[in-house]
Amino acid sequence: MYEQIASIYLQKNKVDSAIFYIEQAHNFICNDALHNFWGNCLLLQQKPYEAANQFVLAVGIVPHRFKNRIDLLKTYMLIKDFEKAKKCAKEIIELPEKIPSKQSATYKQQAFVMLDSLTK
Repeated sequence: MYEQIASIYLQKNKVDSAIFYIEQAHNFICNDALHNFWGNCLLLQQKPYEAANQFVLAVGIVPHRFKNRIDLLKTYMLIKDFEKAKKCAKEIIELPEKIPSKQSATYKQQAFVMLDSLTK
């Protein structure tokens, strides 16, 4: 329920209120989707280092989910932590797909492009 309230506040561009309700939700549930949502809200607040921590938690909770990893990679690029970005990109490229899909192929391609830009 708190996640839904947070989504409503985020739609109204009230990021502080959204984060408040995300924190309330975290008292009851802890899953990768919540941490990913939290990370994206923190990015909207211009807090990329805190966002990266949330994405790391999301990846730790569900290591095989491409969305969490690509958000982490983009955040590492944003904060210019290129060593961690390279490692993350390689992990995405090498991550086996449980069920092959266009979306996971797109994420792998994005990771490849970012890795390529970092090695030039």
